[in-house]
Amino acid sequence: MRFSLRDIVTFATVALLAMFIAATLLVVAAGGYSSLSSPRSSSAPHPPAALWSVDTEEKVLAVSTAGDLVFVSTSQSARALNLNTGEEIWRFPRYTGQNIAPLLCGGIVVFPKLDSSLMAFDAQKGYLLWQNTMPHDDTSSRIVSMACGQNILVVVRRFGPVVAYSLATGKEIWRYPLSLRASVDIAIDSSVVYVPAIYQGVFAINIKNGNLIHHFAIRDAYKAKVIDHRVCVAVGQRKNVYVVVLSEAGKVLGEIPLGDETDVDTISIHQHSILFSTGKSVASVSFPQGHTHWIYESIEGRVRHAPQTTDGLVFFRDAYNLYILQESNGMLQEKIPLGNGRWQDFFLLSYPVPVVAKQSRNSCIIVSSQNWVKCYPVFSSAP
Repeated sequence: MRFSLRDIVTFATVALLAMFIAATLLVVAAGGYSSLSSPRSSSAPHPPAALWSVDTEEKVLAVSTAGDLVFVSTSQSARALNLNTGEEIWRFPRYTGQNIAPLLCGGIVVFPKLDSSLMAFDAQKGYLLWQNTMPHDDTSSRIVSMACGQNILVVVRRFGPVVAYSLATGKEIWRYPLSLRASVDIAIDSSVVYVPAIYQGVFAINIKNGNLIHHFAIRDAYKAKVIDHRVCVAVGQRKNVYVVVLSEAGKVLGEIPLGDETDVDTISIHQHSILFSTGKSVASVSFPQGHTHWIYESIEGRVRHAPQTTDGLVFFRDAYNLYILQESNGMLQEKIPLGNGRWQDFFLLSYPVPVVAKQSRNSCIIVSSQNWVKCYPVFSSAP
């Protein structure tokens, strides 16, 4: 019997696939991909227990907090939980979210939908105030960033324009014809919205009428943050990343390099420090001096979100654990197991970014994954 080359390739492919499936099942039964992550360990014999835990029975896509409320966007509903108890305050069932966190603007919380339209609710009562339907040419443009100020909501969509809406009615006020080719973070200071656009620069736009005020010819800008009326913009792609500081008058005040060969994955800019992740490590650089404070490398999985700060602490997560470090020196304060996340880590599946919420004296970090939301207590390291 003769076999063609096509038959041989087909048989070989099937055999390799069968071997891979068999090996995968054996490895999982034995306890996971030991070669993909370091040995599991906990920093303390008894990690702090969650203050509360909620089973959503729906896939959690994004969370945010404001005051005594936790807003949860899931695959089937929009919700608000009580920060102190986890009790559900309200739920709107006819909603399919995306992985952009709900945004609180005054007493209105805005939930972005999977089709890139918006739904606005009374934050306390959950009443639907308005919803808008996207024009045909906007429906394929995923929302990548939202910000609000002056009773105006500014929304950025990938491949779409920058659009401003009235918070009171949801009606469009203006749009600026800017096509973004990657995810960005915008910032608002007073009456100006700053929009970084990779390959195009940074655009300072009047939030009232959409007119361009300044254009900064800064290549590869992708994240904006306003600190003490200074506009800080992260620039670069992975290596040679730096932060540019701009003035309200449109002048460049300085640049803060993060290392010529540093492979920066995500970055966040704060009052006194710049935190960034390389995926397998997290580092702190002083702001605005630019000196490296510390580097933390004992991470089991891969960090795919920007590290955050609260009360003298830095926190971030991978697919396995929540890590809490001292902001001053990078020492590990807590390492809280979040369950078995090897499949999320192996297939690079996304998970909601943890957020911090202020309680009476200390902070609570809201962590979510798949179909649950938990609140872990955090005790300040600040004097």
